[in-house]
Amino acid sequence: MTIYIIFYFVNALIVLFSKNKNNIYAFFVCIIIYLFLLYFRWDPIPDIPYYLSYIHNFNEKILYVEYFDLDLILRKELGFNYLIYLIKSIYDEEYFVIWVISIIILLGFYAGSYIIYGEYVEEKQKEKLIEKGYINGILLLSLILAKFGTLYGMVIIKGGLSLSILCVSLAFILRKRYFYGLLLSFISVFFHEAAYIGLLSCVVIMLPVKISKYSHYVFFAILVIFQFTGLYRYVLLNNYIYIYDLSAFNGETIYTLYLTQLSSEHLLAWSIVYYLMCYFIFIFYLSDNNKVNANLLRLYSFGLGLFVIGQNMSSFSRFTDYFFVLMPVLSYITIQNQRKLLNKNVVYLFFVIIQFIFTIRVIAR
Repeated sequence: MTIYIIFYFVNALIVLFSKNKNNIYAFFVCIIIYLFLLYFRWDPIPDIPYYLSYIHNFNEKILYVEYFDLDLILRKELGFNYLIYLIKSIYDEEYFVIWVISIIILLGFYAGSYIIYGEYVEEKQKEKLIEKGYINGILLLSLILAKFGTLYGMVIIKGGLSLSILCVSLAFILRKRYFYGLLLSFISVFFHEAAYIGLLSCVVIMLPVKISKYSHYVFFAILVIFQFTGLYRYVLLNNYIYIYDLSAFNGETIYTLYLTQLSSEHLLAWSIVYYLMCYFIFIFYLSDNNKVNANLLRLYSFGLGLFVIGQNMSSFSRFTDYFFVLMPVLSYITIQNQRKLLNKNVVYLFFVIIQFIFTIRVIAR
């Protein structure tokens, strides 16, 4: 884990002190270092031994369906398994397969965020607030890696694939290419069954509802009260949640079903406190007149509300991440809106360092 900490520290220094904010050379140096770390993975990262074993013992029978059964097709996660089959046909080595998948995940997150920021710039140009805009590639990359690069790029790669596809899907929707956006969102379900939640993300971001800054502040206050008083425990009446877990495929059994009881204990979840602080920063610095800002904030606030209510469910953050998928570009826009360099650096460090600490805690478990 030490080598990853050094990488993120160096990446942060490059972002903070680079005079040329669009330094393409620094951008590609960071990309190359990250891909190098992805391939060798010296640390015993959770979930990776499982994926290595699954890829090594990959059974091609899972690719075949004798008759059309949508539920069975979704549970087989054929998109993920066909991707493994395709990569293995190029080079049959477990680490290589995971490495290629991790690259695809990073490309998806970056492409989706890039397209969305481009849409944001176009809106600003229409408002005649800016003449032109550029992408600070290394800054955007740093925010993506902090939020998704380590956890979903190195650990939960199946979920990472579905999230990265959803990121591109939402980018198309924001550009009013609804057919392609919804199609990609539907395709993401074939990579991870939980990705059907991404369809709800598409609906939320398409809603023609304008939420004022004042309404966001009110909602923020309600969430703070629910979080710090423990009222969220009384919202969900059902005390159980079903969780699917992929098991070894033997021709018949694909999934093992677990029954997890909800905890009634009130704990102060620091991750939610962090998300609440980010929400306040987003509300404070982002204009509600910009359509892109409004859509991104609506999606984020919806996901945060769900997270507060369902935080006592086991691994519930895996579901709410489908609403936080655009958080890196939301953070990027917030940073770019800072006029003073000191403010930009402080906000940047707040987003990156705390997020990375949470990621280390997850990996170290």
